[in-house]
Amino acid sequence: MLNSFLPYRILHELILIYACWSIGFFFFRKNEFICKADVAVTWLIRIVGIAYFLQFPLILILGWLSGSEYESYAFIGHNFSLFLFEILFFLLVYLFSTQSLWFVYFRKARFWRLAFGLLILTANLINELLLLFSGLGKDIILSSWAVSLQSSPLHIESVVVFCLVIGLGYFITRKIN
Repeated sequence: MLNSFLPYRILHELILIYACWSIGFFFFRKNEFICKADVAVTWLIRIVGIAYFLQFPLILILGWLSGSEYESYAFIGHNFSLFLFEILFFLLVYLFSTQSLWFVYFRKARFWRLAFGLLILTANLINELLLLFSGLGKDIILSSWAVSLQSSPLHIESVVVFCLVIGLGYFITRKIN
């Protein structure tokens, strides 16, 4: 139900694309195109970080109010028992890495952005591995592996949204200068 209201997956994937962009920015920051496009990337990621942070209170409210007492109890119990560390870790890392871009020092610090890019990608890899290994321990027999392998790290719509917004921002900054 909540996935139909909130673009959680797209926000998460845009942050993953930003992590890849930050690693590329570390190596290619002297390129004029990269510097102008980075202005649009930082604006997009700041907004994505705010939207990512603001969706959690909405998820909690909708999860608490949805359905019967059993469903709301199961929702709160599921999200605040074993997965609390994972939720808080991703929330803090994503929030700090995206909202630190409001300050010029962090926007221009190459090693800062490289460290957060690697941290985001490593945390996402660990999360995917934990989900895979925790799913293998259950007594569930899948009809095919396609069920468990259907979620790719990045989907085409996220890459298209990122490229369109960055391209538009690049052309706007080029016309202003």
